[in-house]
Amino acid sequence: MAHDVPPAQNHFPLVVLMRTGGPGSPQRVASVRSTWGRDLPPGGLVPLEASEECRAKYGDNHGVGLTCLEARAHMALMNRTDWTWLMVVDDDEYVFVDHLLEQLRHKNPAGRMVLGWPGCGSCSQSDKADDHGLCGGSGYLISRQNLLSMASAETSPVPAAKQEAFFNEFMHEPDAEWCDVRFGCVAKMHGLTLEKLEGMHGSPMDHFDEERAILAKSASADMLTLHPIRDDAHMAASALACKAG
Repeated sequence: MAHDVPPAQNHFPLVVLMRTGGPGSPQRVASVRSTWGRDLPPGGLVPLEASEECRAKYGDNHGVGLTCLEARAHMALMNRTDWTWLMVVDDDEYVFVDHLLEQLRHKNPAGRMVLGWPGCGSCSQSDKADDHGLCGGSGYLISRQNLLSMASAETSPVPAAKQEAFFNEFMHEPDAEWCDVRFGCVAKMHGLTLEKLEGMHGSPMDHFDEERAILAKSASADMLTLHPIRDDAHMAASALACKAG
């Protein structure tokens, strides 16, 4: 499959799509930009854009409405030729960018996979043990050429008909109200495997001591994400732990 990228000086090894929306989102986005977001080059952090079409048909940025926004964001990113890997996260997440980039150095973007935390939801409402999509919270990663393949395309720009087919698959049941689950299901429909990437912590910690123990490992390249981040102080504490590591 062709991997058409621009010259290296204009190229992003990693672009992060951040789900935004809701009353607390502006403050969370500001916290991200003042902490781990600074480790991305200008243009490397992409907030989710509003869509009147999604709002009119599905409501706000929750449930199916959020799935619609994410699908539209992927359609736009398919036509950008300046990135290799895309990560999708919530705006209450801490991403250890340097560690993630180091991990991705050892991953083949041509490998037919999505990296994340598989095992949630149902892709066809069967009882098969492997009939699941991706779990939320931890985030997920996909290479540009694999995202293109989910629209049955090899190069950009992706024809409108193929983009619309991708959108319709993304919005199809079951589990269209869970964008992570549904993304994993569509990826599997197009022959991609869902691979677990250790170090992505997507579930709330039961105790502060547990989280502190996790953050103590932040010097390791195995520490990739932490979710959920409660507030500015929590985001700052995660950044401080990362620097201390």
